[in-house]
Amino acid sequence: MSVGNGANGTNATYRVTTYQLSDDISVVRGNHQMAFGAIAAHHRANQNSNSRSPGNFTFNGQETGLGQADFLLGKLSQFQIGGPSQLYIKQSYLGMYAQDTWKMRPKLTVNAGVRWEPYLPLVDTKGANYNFSYDRFKQGIYSTVFKNAPAGFYYNGDPGFPTPAGVQKQWLHFGPHVGFAWDVSGDGRTSVRASYAMAYDFVALKWRTDTTSAPPWANRLILTDLPGGFEDPWAAIPGGNIFPYKVDANVIFAPAGLFMSTPYDNHNPNVQSWNLSVQRQIGRWVVSTSYLGNQMTHLWATKALNPSIFLGLGTCSINGVTYNPCSSTNNTEQRRRLTLERPKDGYYIGGLDEFDDGGTRNYHGLRLSAEHQASRGVTINGNYTWSHCIGDFADTASEGPGAGAGYVDPSNRNFDRGNCSSDRRHLFNFTTVAQTPRFENNTMRAIATGWRLSGIYKYATGSYQTVTAGTDRALNGISGQRANQILGDPYLDKSAGPMAQFLNPAAFAIPNLGTLGNLGRYNIRGVGEWTFDAALSRIFQFRENQRLEFRVEAYNVLNSFRPGNPNVALNSSTFGIIRTAQDPRIMQFALKYVF
Repeated sequence: MSVGNGANGTNATYRVTTYQLSDDISVVRGNHQMAFGAIAAHHRANQNSNSRSPGNFTFNGQETGLGQADFLLGKLSQFQIGGPSQLYIKQSYLGMYAQDTWKMRPKLTVNAGVRWEPYLPLVDTKGANYNFSYDRFKQGIYSTVFKNAPAGFYYNGDPGFPTPAGVQKQWLHFGPHVGFAWDVSGDGRTSVRASYAMAYDFVALKWRTDTTSAPPWANRLILTDLPGGFEDPWAAIPGGNIFPYKVDANVIFAPAGLFMSTPYDNHNPNVQSWNLSVQRQIGRWVVSTSYLGNQMTHLWATKALNPSIFLGLGTCSINGVTYNPCSSTNNTEQRRRLTLERPKDGYYIGGLDEFDDGGTRNYHGLRLSAEHQASRGVTINGNYTWSHCIGDFADTASEGPGAGAGYVDPSNRNFDRGNCSSDRRHLFNFTTVAQTPRFENNTMRAIATGWRLSGIYKYATGSYQTVTAGTDRALNGISGQRANQILGDPYLDKSAGPMAQFLNPAAFAIPNLGTLGNLGRYNIRGVGEWTFDAALSRIFQFRENQRLEFRVEAYNVLNSFRPGNPNVALNSSTFGIIRTAQDPRIMQFALKYVF
């Protein structure tokens, strides 16, 4: 159990401002339609947060076996706290493009172009940037900006710090694209289309959040060596409580601080995508088949630079202190790699992660679709997609998962390679719209003409889940460790009804201490998802410029139980049980008068 606000329920403010200027020009010359454009933008984001200031106290039952009993006895297992965090950042963006649509033949059109969008990195206006160098750490090189910083860290103003942003600019970002459309017979009934494009992505503005919450700015830390328990969680810290403090050249660094370092030469993520489609009109039907693929490279994830080292389960001495067993969650900080190498500096470095740009991901999909154009007031559209997405663990859309939440095996990126979290192997969509005809009888026309009924049915196979051990079995201080799968079939009750035991607990086992589970990431398929929605609408026209629009919509029309995924933490008493569900039937009504 946890006591305290943790990361929720505290005051925070967010102010985001964007300035943008763009222009586009189109020129037609013979069979060529050329387009040119440019965009310049500037973004600013100011964030003030107190998310960890109140402190968060964890009681995991390590003393009595029950978290609540540990709480009553004051046997604290973890204490997390951090000062107010300020993230004041700015970033500029520049992009230019040129493209040409060429009618090469009456039946063939070719499109080609290129986009230039250099990467201009984020700049923290308060200077909360840093990098970590293992070579500098080994050599005992200290910062001249913050005199109490542990060896290996260097900041804006230190010799060797690359730029005020801490990351190099990348100017040679060119994204080409090419495609064609072929009208095979020239009558518009059969078409073939294909394209290829390359583009770059940028991590979100807020990914620097973990940087500004690190020491010395917010001095975020997690303490597990707590001889003073709940009564005095600072008992093991020389000098006691470090808060409040002043950020200057002599600022105090928190022990076991949490850090997130960004190599100055990291590449930005990029994606290459391609597709091929064939479309054919047969009477009122239009059928098509499409192949879609992409390859992403330089995906960002985090890897631990300072994991705890498993030293066996016997008795040992670490820096003059005897431990029995030598490796446990009670001495995670004492066993960290950098603490063992340089105890004086390692004392101040807890979870230290680094953004790694080496991740890759690929997607392949086959899509079949059929559409029946309006006949007797009915339109039908259906499509089916088979697809597969596989890749490395990545975090391209947030500020980073936090220190100690990256690769489970820091030395092996492939150990975290698996199905994408968004992977849905099979997807089916069916939509239909039916409209009542115009009746000649005045009464029937007033009552029944113009009603439109639409329905949407969607089905997707389940998203892939990661079955975790739920505790630090490898004793390396990294979260997300997996379980062992010991039976070939991991399922028990596939009916997925309320409180059904969807996953079989007997199919999994907790790994031995000091080992990683044999399961990969996202390799157990969860519960399938489906939905059936409908809408009924009509427009009542009173006069030429006056009408009344009526609409009623129903989501999950049949009010069916649609299960959510089960708990996948193996150490939980509710492991594998369906205890959540998607929304019940929701209805909404709308009436609009237009004049």
